[in-house]
Amino acid sequence: MENKPIAVDLFAGCGGLSLGFESAGFNVVFSNDFWKPAATTYKANFQKVVFSEDDVKVLDKEKIETILQSKGLKIDQIDVVMGGPPCQGFSRLNNLKLDSKDPRNSLFREFVRLVSIIKPKFVLMENVFDLSNRKTAEGQYVKEIIVEEFKKIGYNVIYKVLNAADYGVPQKRRRIFFLGTRLENVKLSLPEQTHSRYSQLSLDGRLMEKHIPIEKVLAGVDEKLPNMNINGVDERIKEIMSHVPPGGYHAHIPHEIKVKFGLSTEARFGTYYRRLDNAEPSLTITDNPFIHPTENRWLTIREKARIQTFPDSFVFQGTASEQSQQLANAVPPLLAQKLATHLLKFLDMSKN
Repeated sequence: MENKPIAVDLFAGCGGLSLGFESAGFNVVFSNDFWKPAATTYKANFQKVVFSEDDVKVLDKEKIETILQSKGLKIDQIDVVMGGPPCQGFSRLNNLKLDSKDPRNSLFREFVRLVSIIKPKFVLMENVFDLSNRKTAEGQYVKEIIVEEFKKIGYNVIYKVLNAADYGVPQKRRRIFFLGTRLENVKLSLPEQTHSRYSQLSLDGRLMEKHIPIEKVLAGVDEKLPNMNINGVDERIKEIMSHVPPGGYHAHIPHEIKVKFGLSTEARFGTYYRRLDNAEPSLTITDNPFIHPTENRWLTIREKARIQTFPDSFVFQGTASEQSQQLANAVPPLLAQKLATHLLKFLDMSKN
């Protein structure tokens, strides 16, 4: 077995966290996801990782030990358990207690349960930004409930909202990350940003680079690349798109064009007919379509993947809709790599 720190990726999706951790020097040995399209993509791109499509609720210590034994490992050798269990149930405005019967909340409890079984040195959990502001009906922040649940199984946990653009990803993507350890005398932190809107000095004197514009990653995209299928749009859609400026959206379409093509004449928000701006990082990649910054067409899966920092060699499986959802759910591998590199420092400290 290679002398690398060992990681397990639960709720792994298509593998953004795994790819970043492997790039930083971790050995990801076991992953799990129940959604078939993401599982298919993961297995196609990580052929050395043991992958389970079991519902996490049926995973127990015996099954995990059997999987690890196939890799020549024991359960106490796992350094990190990472993942992004769905917590959408917490976004409801009532009955938000952790013991809610909402199955999506129970998935978070399953993540905690598996961490308690594996007992890794460190745990890393990612979730949507919205979770950072949500409160229960009793006024308690959900993020604090999460910290408390990890504390019950012996983990000291910190959290921080990170914007992927602040770490060199060409995308404004905010997510909350929880980092925990069961080791005593380890003072945890999450990585400091390396990029900003303007090149400037940080508070500790580091020179931060400017945010990466999408022009840098979309340049030179070859139509022969995997997942680069350019879906044709009819002339009606092209004409509508032609009126949307870089960074613009539905609100910038002239009234007469909206009337001509039967579009809503009221203000629309979000990504509705949103065109990206070549000179800026992308907005958050979701499963909604974006207009290409300079062409009157939608972004392809490959172009979205480049914005998410997946390499061109990473091939997505499933229908176009399923591939788009996989990308929307993924942690950008470059951000994952920077988190993993930061975590290596704590692992080195724990060995001294």
